[in-house]
This record gives sequence, C-alpha cells and structure tokens, in this order.
Amino acid sequence: MSQPFQAKQSKCELVEFDVHLSADGVPVLIHDDSTGRTSKEDVIIRQATAKDIKNIPLKIVSGIKGVIPTLVEAVDWCLQNNMKMIFDIKDDDPKMIKSLTDLIKSKNLYAKAIISSFNPRVAFSVKRVDKNILTGFTSRTGYMTYEDEERRILRNCSPLLYINYIIDDLTDLGIRSFILPAFLGVDMLLLHYKCINRSFPLVFSTNFIELILVT
Repeated sequence: MSQPFQAKQSKCELVEFDVHLSADGVPVLIHDDSTGRTSKEDVIIRQATAKDIKNIPLKIVSGIKGVIPTLVEAVDWCLQNNMKMIFDIKDDDPKMIKSLTDLIKSKNLYAKAIISSFNPRVAFSVKRVDKNILTGFTSRTGYMTYEDEERRILRNCSPLLYINYIIDDLTDLGIRSFILPAFLGVDMLLLHYKCINRSFPLVFSTNFIELILVT
C-alpha cells in the first residue's frame, strides 16, 4: 500500500483511490480493471475473488514490492494517519454504490471521504442513498470522445462517436454554466487544469463547491 504512504511522506492531506469490485464484492484499490499493466499476470478484477487478488504478484516499483489492498485496509490506514480520501469509481454499479456508502456510514467518514467519478450518474446515485455523503464530479475536455488528454486517440469510430461529441460539449457547457454541478448536487469538482479559466474559482466558491485541479 505504497500510494497513501508516499502521500503521507510528501505531507499531503488528501489521497485518491481508484476502486474496483472483486468477484465476491470486495472493493479493492487498483487503477485499471485488470492487472495486466501492474503484474506479470493479467487478471480481470471483477472475475477474481479478493483472496485471489491478494496473491497476485505486482511488479516491483522503485524497490517497493506490494500487493493490491482492499479499500477497508486503505481507509483504516488513512484514519490512523489523519488523511482525507477520494474514492474514484468508473460507473454507477449499484453494488459498488452500496459498498461505498455502507463503508462511509459504518466508519463515519462523512467528513473524511468523497465519492467521485467521470460518470455523472455516480454522484446522482450516491446522493439518492444519503444526501450527507460528499460527492464529486471529475471532468476533462473531450473525455467521452478521446482516450487521451491531448485529444488525439479516439475511443471509437462508430456512429456513437458523434453522440460522444455532443455529450462532451453539453458537459462542458453544464460545468461552465454551473447547471450540471447544481443538478448533481456535488460538493467538489475535479477538473483538468486545461479546463479552468480565471472565473472558475470565484464561481464555485460562491456556490460552496470545492474546486480541485488535476493534471
């Protein structure tokens, strides 16, 4: 569990976790939906149990040998070290939403954790479960259309491409007009630094929404 430890060493007060569910419904910390990039074994997370995931040998990075931790393990470490958390999830899977909201309730993380996603349905779904749970919306220009931040690699070339163009434009408009964050009821916006203009900090602070720049 090197990520939160390194964040603590760097005197950070907030750490972000990418969360996926195992086959037996346990939230685990990993960025991708499989281990192909971080291990010699390419295992799809949702098809493996938490016990099996624990036994997957990860590649050694900077001399550090690690294992894939569960979210509960990471949360307990953060609580012991007085660090706040962002849980980043990919979609509004009801099992994931229930797992995270139950965890926040059981450990009283209302002031310590926030659930965020590029998918606006996540924040909407979480607030329907418990309006007191902090939520965020993450965005960058062209997210639905392009795989990369430089907007060079298209996600697909099907007719859906044009729909994605429209969704991206509407998302940008919704953020800049404040309509989207107000509708979703989010407490935080995590925006790519290229999306920011000078008026953003004032607009969102006036509406009591935390603004975080990501690179």
